[in-house]
Amino acid sequence: MQVAKYLSLASIMATVAWFFWNPVGWTFEWEPIVVFLASFAAFIGFDWKDHSGARNAEGKKSPVHPSDVFLFKQLVQLLPSTSVIHFLKTHDFLGSFDRVQIRPIEEFLYEWGNAEHEFQDKDIEVLKGELYGAARQFNTLIGKYTSPNKHGFQAVRPDRYEGGDQRELEFQKEAEEIGDAADLVVNKHQEFVRAGRLKFGDGTI
Repeated sequence: MQVAKYLSLASIMATVAWFFWNPVGWTFEWEPIVVFLASFAAFIGFDWKDHSGARNAEGKKSPVHPSDVFLFKQLVQLLPSTSVIHFLKTHDFLGSFDRVQIRPIEEFLYEWGNAEHEFQDKDIEVLKGELYGAARQFNTLIGKYTSPNKHGFQAVRPDRYEGGDQRELEFQKEAEEIGDAADLVVNKHQEFVRAGRLKFGDGTI
């Protein structure tokens, strides 16, 4: 399109030169006028198409796949900001916790790593994948550093341990590592939700 546009512009310049050039003496001729008007009309047409195409590209939105709306609503319900995500954001993992509080994370990892739960929208699927990866890292650290205590809660500190201050420093380091992983889950979850709301609204469209 751009090549044709510039060729028509070159044709305009050539016809102007043709109209005024005459080695013997200038005389009025219709042919250059006709060619000039045709070239000018072609140039205007190409320029209008360029601007029209740019406007259409800016205003055109990618269609929303119905399954994406359904999946977005499901995932927001599974991992709401007001329960499990709030817990990950606020809990100090040096203290004990009930494993029920992170069960939605385990369900997410078990249920959402398959084709049935893939988004057709590639940008949203990438964000879901990042959230999935962060959740998997968090869950791995929970399994690595925590164990049930005598009260039935999960904790980095066992009921009895030896090692004094050095072991306590290790517990603090482990809890901090879990906390950092939890913060990443929170951040990736919020990125996913924000992007999803821009694409799908509240999941009811």
